[in-house]
Amino acid sequence: RAVRTLDRESIRLVKKCLDDPALSERKDLLALFVQAAEKECTIKYLRDIVLNFVIAGRDTTACTLSWMFYVLSSHPDVQRKLQAEIDEKLPDGRSPTLKSLTPAEMPYLNGLF
Repeated sequence: RAVRTLDRESIRLVKKCLDDPALSERKDLLALFVQAAEKECTIKYLRDIVLNFVIAGRDTTACTLSWMFYVLSSHPDVQRKLQAEIDEKLPDGRSPTLKSLTPAEMPYLNGLF
């Protein structure tokens, strides 16, 4: 079932990209790949490209998060300083937004990652 979902969503993204009248102006990875192709790519080929990005992103993200938690647990002073910045910027359990996570808003967090 998960494979079907990934396949269906990848094909949807590819078709959306190919059907976009502003494709030549887009700067996302899939659009840049289509723009750089010397010949017309098949939907299956582009689907495989999307899946490669998703799978590679999953592995690197998991590895990065694992390492980050190891480093934080090995350096309690860093963990405390990070927690203090988060508590200050997101009081009372407020949910983060993209803006609240910027380097200007959370410099310590962004310096760690």
